[in-house]
Formats: sequence, structure tokens, C-alpha cells
Amino acid sequence: MNTRHAVPVIVALSCVWTCAHAEDPQKLSKEELQQVIPGSKVNSTSPRGFAHRWTNDASGEFTANWETPPGQRPFSGNAPGKWMITDDGRYCVEIEWPKLQQEKWCAAVQKTGEGKFALVTEGARGIPPQLEISK
Repeated sequence: MNTRHAVPVIVALSCVWTCAHAEDPQKLSKEELQQVIPGSKVNSTSPRGFAHRWTNDASGEFTANWETPPGQRPFSGNAPGKWMITDDGRYCVEIEWPKLQQEKWCAAVQKTGEGKFALVTEGARGIPPQLEISK
């Protein structure tokens, strides 16, 4: 066997494995969330298509805005909300929607792109199907 050809193949395989795993989304730690969440802007879509938006105030509170889905009669409104980060590194949200069931959920967060983050739902219930956090 010619060893001159074996070395480049091993290096190439090593790079493929390392590069693929470097691009895998990683859950943020509690400390990383404490840097990301305060002051971040959140855009989500409810299962019924309503757009929800808010900015996470450093105090742990926010005012959420909602709008009806495109194609429906346009309505919008606001609701008070609170956020927190748990000891195990999950982002939690509670929103008191008027005339609707309270929204309450916790989820891990992962980085998805330059300055963008998303929830790691892992099949949990009550978590918005689409949610993006940006700084």
C-alpha cells in the first residue's frame, strides 16, 4: 500500500466529520442566554397563523403584540408578558392574552445564523411552531 495516498484521505475524512459537527446547532447555556435574551426581539407565529412580536426587556417583562393572519379581517392587540431563564438553561415565556388562554412555555434555544436564534422544541407542547429571536 502506498502511504503517501493514505494520509490525505484520513485528513479529508477528519475534516468532513469535524466540519459537519461544527455546523450542528448547539443549545445555548444559561450564561449564553443571559447575554442573548435581554433586549432581544422575538417574532413568532401561532398554530393558527397569528403573528406575535415582542422585545425582551431587561426587567424580565415585555408587551406582546399580535396580528391576525394574512387574508383575514385585520385585527391586532397587545398583552403583558414575562420572561425568565431557568437554572437548566431554558427560555420561559408567559403571556396574558386577552380573552384567550394564557401562553406559557419553556424551551432550550439554539443559534441558527448570524444574530438569529430559535427554540429547540423537542416535541414539547404549547411552544410556538415558528419563533425567531434576534439581537
